[in-house]
Amino acid sequence: DRRIMFRSELTSDSRMLLRRSVVERAQAVAPFLVFDPDPYLVIADGRLVWIMDAYTGTDRYPGATPSELGVNYLRNTAKVTVDAYDGTVTLYRTAVDDPIADAWASIYGEPFVPIVDAPSAVAEHFRYPEALFDLQTEMFASYHVTEPSAFYNGEDRWEIAKGESAFSDNRRGSEQPIEAYYMTLPLPDETEAGFKLVRPFTPINRPNMTAWMAAKIDDTGVPTVLVYRFPRQSNIFGPQQVEARINQDPDISARITLLDQAGSRVIRGNLLVVPVGESVLYVQPIYLQATATQGAPTELQFGVVASQDDVQMRPTLSEALTAVSAGDTAAAVSQANDEGTSGPQTAPAAGIMPEDIAAGALSAYQRGQDALQQGDWAAYGKAQAELEGLLEQLAGSGPVMVEPDAIGTPAP
Repeated sequence: DRRIMFRSELTSDSRMLLRRSVVERAQAVAPFLVFDPDPYLVIADGRLVWIMDAYTGTDRYPGATPSELGVNYLRNTAKVTVDAYDGTVTLYRTAVDDPIADAWASIYGEPFVPIVDAPSAVAEHFRYPEALFDLQTEMFASYHVTEPSAFYNGEDRWEIAKGESAFSDNRRGSEQPIEAYYMTLPLPDETEAGFKLVRPFTPINRPNMTAWMAAKIDDTGVPTVLVYRFPRQSNIFGPQQVEARINQDPDISARITLLDQAGSRVIRGNLLVVPVGESVLYVQPIYLQATATQGAPTELQFGVVASQDDVQMRPTLSEALTAVSAGDTAAAVSQANDEGTSGPQTAPAAGIMPEDIAAGALSAYQRGQDALQQGDWAAYGKAQAELEGLLEQLAGSGPVMVEPDAIGTPAP
């Protein structure tokens, strides 16, 4: 192109980028690593930076069970950044012990930068890798059993909780294991909200929920994985049971049937299991798409919120939370009256209505989102803590969870 010769913008400092794909560029720099296919873009010190996770793995680790991916050893060796402007690739070595990565470093003259040297503006965006978490949850469903005879006999096996496929057409409803999902929340033993990866478990061939796993990572790359088990005597609804309750609710079923007719299509989003204090809430968005119009957008139409005692669908999340809170409070009062007590200990304080709590929760959520857009993490954490406290009041009395089992980073 003659413009290359006659334009003044090109100088001796100009460079030609031959590999513009982020993953392809990282693979060219470090072909000995396996890269996560889901890079994410962050803003750090006024620049756009891509972040992705990188792994070392093998299928030859002695005595280890192979996974569906064909490997029986996998480690999150590096956090990789690619500058979106100039393409600079940096490999930050995590604190995970890994002899394979050590061998590559000795061959190539230490290609890794210690993760403690990562800029804080980048490090605060590091997240627990979803691909690794998926493998760990699949393996842990069997290997949480530590008693040899029980393990050999296949007792107390778990499986990933199943639900309707994400964004499934209301007319279909195929079931599949729930995908792990990221949430910003404080765990039951924490006081501050953080970015977590969550996935629920059910006993094998049974729909009730028996446990859920959460994973997090700090800005130095140190991972933590926790498992929260429900007491055996408690019956906690699993995602399949909650979805069945949603489908069987006469008001919800009638409204969805009315909308899901010629000219429009109802689409169900992910059903999220949200840990709130010592109980859980279930949240599912309902979308509506006009099929008669070419290229019509898919719009969020309703929010469904369910607790152990009630399920409600409303046009907004705030209204659904308020409706569930009112139903749970009424049920708890009725139960307390039947038992001859004065009322539920978890009911809202006198003079405070569920509508007020729900409005406060929505206000805290909006303040958190505004702070998130502005990069004000202190204000964001404060808003999340306030939101968590308000949701605890709305959740009402729930199942008491035992202390979490800190399992560190379980071996694949």
